[in-house]
Amino acid sequence: MTRARSRVLAIAAIAIASSVALRPEPPPALAKDADAIVQGDSGKALDAAVRESADGKFWGAVLAAKGGKILLAKGYGMADLAAKPVTTRSLFDIGSTSKQFTAAAVLRLAMQKRLSLDDPISKHLADVPADKASVTIRHLLHHSSGIPYPADSAKLATMDRDAAVRSYLATPLASDPGSKFAYSNIGYHLLAAIIERASGVSFDTYLRDQVFKPAGLADTGFADGVGLDKSRATARVATIDGVKHQSTAVVYPWNWGQRGATGVVTTVRDLFAWDRALRGDKILDKASKAVLHAPELERYACGWIIEETARGTKRAFHGGTTNGYGSQYSRWLDEDAVVVVLAQDEKTAESLATRLGEILFPPSVPR
Repeated sequence: MTRARSRVLAIAAIAIASSVALRPEPPPALAKDADAIVQGDSGKALDAAVRESADGKFWGAVLAAKGGKILLAKGYGMADLAAKPVTTRSLFDIGSTSKQFTAAAVLRLAMQKRLSLDDPISKHLADVPADKASVTIRHLLHHSSGIPYPADSAKLATMDRDAAVRSYLATPLASDPGSKFAYSNIGYHLLAAIIERASGVSFDTYLRDQVFKPAGLADTGFADGVGLDKSRATARVATIDGVKHQSTAVVYPWNWGQRGATGVVTTVRDLFAWDRALRGDKILDKASKAVLHAPELERYACGWIIEETARGTKRAFHGGTTNGYGSQYSRWLDEDAVVVVLAQDEKTAESLATRLGEILFPPSVPR
């Protein structure tokens, strides 16, 4: 080989090496969710429905099971808007879907003989005004207390429990107790206060020790993030009054404007475990579960809405929404099926849950 040719090859090698060195490294492949499940044809159909929802832009986590068998459990999109994918272990704020846990705690206290659903709230709360003397715990559970939202609700974030309760009770009744259904967070805030008074411990402690722990909900807590693996919290950008805010599922305000009605943070896996716990007797006995799922005005039971399916069976469900999040949790009580959708907004969650329910229980085809 001539000296000139060697020099040309050397220069070429240097150029190639430089090109490789200057070439940007490809982004690392996202780790797959080792816990994801897409089981059989049904799982594939469910997964396809999720991927097609929200115009192909669904974000969140989904779980669907039937007969105790998980058919689909999977995360979709990015958990933190940057680098981590959503998984079945990602933490979500479930908004008003939280109410069922408060209701279960109340019923558990009733099992423990610490209260009765027909107790007037004055038995557990101080300084209840005369116009609310006939309001019972049952009224609060079923949104029929007639207590409207207070005018000074903006101040609740800085109030302690007793100040918040006084604020709730100071507003004149909007309707006679038990006469009208009016969905409101107020009743469930008051229930949280009653749980504290009846149990002798904080609302958070009672739910963790008497509801979450015995149900096996290892990744369920509240919006303050206490006891949770914050690295698994999802992050969302929400537009509030025209202004964009970025926050995560564990840094939302956690005060007496949230307790009891909203603010539970959990995963699709834990909500499946919650379904299994409610089908057994770990949390509530048979009689208490019957009360939990017994609707009164407007089909509202205790933290659940109850409907009859076309097959004559019962479905219990509830949705929730909070800044950047929406949830829908459906349980077919007589057919042992459950669908959990934790998504970017409640409308998306609700429509997708309906579609997944149709896949689990296809509409009858006329002959």
